[in-house]
Amino acid sequence: MDKTLKIALLSGVGLILLSALSLFILVPLLRNSPSGIGTNDLLTPEEAPDSYGKVVDSGSSPDEGRTTLKVIRIGNISIAVDDIDGTVEQIDTVLTKYKGETLAMQDSGKGKLRSVVLTLRVKETDFDVFYQELKALDGEYEYSTISSNDVTDTVLDMEARLKNLKSVEAQYLAILKKATTVTDTLAVQRELTTVRSEIEYLESSLDNMEKQTDYSTVQMTITQSSTGSSLTDDEWRPFGILKDASRALVDFAKFLGTAFIWVLVFSPVVAAVVIPVVVIQKRAKK
Repeated sequence: MDKTLKIALLSGVGLILLSALSLFILVPLLRNSPSGIGTNDLLTPEEAPDSYGKVVDSGSSPDEGRTTLKVIRIGNISIAVDDIDGTVEQIDTVLTKYKGETLAMQDSGKGKLRSVVLTLRVKETDFDVFYQELKALDGEYEYSTISSNDVTDTVLDMEARLKNLKSVEAQYLAILKKATTVTDTLAVQRELTTVRSEIEYLESSLDNMEKQTDYSTVQMTITQSSTGSSLTDDEWRPFGILKDASRALVDFAKFLGTAFIWVLVFSPVVAAVVIPVVVIQKRAKK
């Protein structure tokens, strides 16, 4: 019995070693075999993965689908000048040179308190040289800043959403053609209206974003320098001063009259409280 058991065990071990040896030899052969089928054989040549394992369309270039950086840049410059109007004309000349435009202008104050704020817009490609020319204008330099906002991810996200919505719109249009009842037609049209509204909003937002990234703005603040301000900023108007003084006199008289009326009205109440107190104090002294 023991001899039979030993033979059985040796036979089992031999079979296990033979199986392992077969796998060790056959697996490399199967991998190198021309008839071996891998995952890539299930894909068409257009869907074959690249070296990074990503599916790439053979008909498109590797750079296709990439989006250039979308950056919104805003500059701020502040200077104090002797002649504000002359400086504004110089800025208009520089702006015309780069085919820019003035978006807004604010002129406030008089004399030494006068200031002009200009909001200017030029192409993004001309922003740097335009900004430097404005900084080089004659005047007392105060400060300058440039802020940048990268909106590339936002643009990509909006473009992807727009593409999906247009696909949904096409599906609804196909469903609408197959609708046979009034209820189905109205339901599809309602959904189609909602999708088209979102498409219009995204297209408008993308257009606005495109303008902000294709063009950059510079806010120019121009103040009056102490050298250029005149000795007397405002004209002296004696009649105006007389009127102001007269108004102040009238207001003072109104104040006195109002105070007298309040005292007159509340005098009985004050007397009713004060007189008993005085009488009691006199009796207490006696």
